[in-house]
Amino acid sequence: MKITLLAVLVALISTSAFAKTTHVDTDVDNVATERPNAISAELLGRGLLYSINYDRSINENIAVGAGFSYWSLSSYTSKASVLVVPLYGNYYFSPDSNRGFITAGMDIVSVSVEDHGFYSSDNYFAGHASGVAAVVGGGYEYRGKGGFLFRGAPYLLAGSGGAAVWLGLTFGTTF
Repeated sequence: MKITLLAVLVALISTSAFAKTTHVDTDVDNVATERPNAISAELLGRGLLYSINYDRSINENIAVGAGFSYWSLSSYTSKASVLVVPLYGNYYFSPDSNRGFITAGMDIVSVSVEDHGFYSSDNYFAGHASGVAAVVGGGYEYRGKGGFLFRGAPYLLAGSGGAAVWLGLTFGTTF
């Protein structure tokens, strides 16, 4: 009995030692599903001058997000304010920390202008305009395990006033 048990044990050990094993790596670093939420600041990019954004990864390849940007400019005789709300979706080509992506969405834009005229108050002008611009692009994202987020992407913004290519750099955190 002991010899049979010993023989079976030796046979199992020797066949497992010489067997070719194929290991499927199911532990791919997928920080998009481990840390699906991101808060970031984008310089230029979707919000034109800057934007504060929140996005959430739905799965390892798709994320949706929204942002907010507001700024005001003024001079001695005039002032203008701009509000931009970017809404977007990203598709990622890999679940890794370093990955390429494409993006599509829209910017909801609202602009208010007031001009008092330089020489007299008879030249007063005030106006408001709003619209939507389509935004498409693609680029690179680094999403670290520690929470650091970086994106760089060129965008094409197109609206009723024309189209422009615009670069965006994003820095943020994931959780």
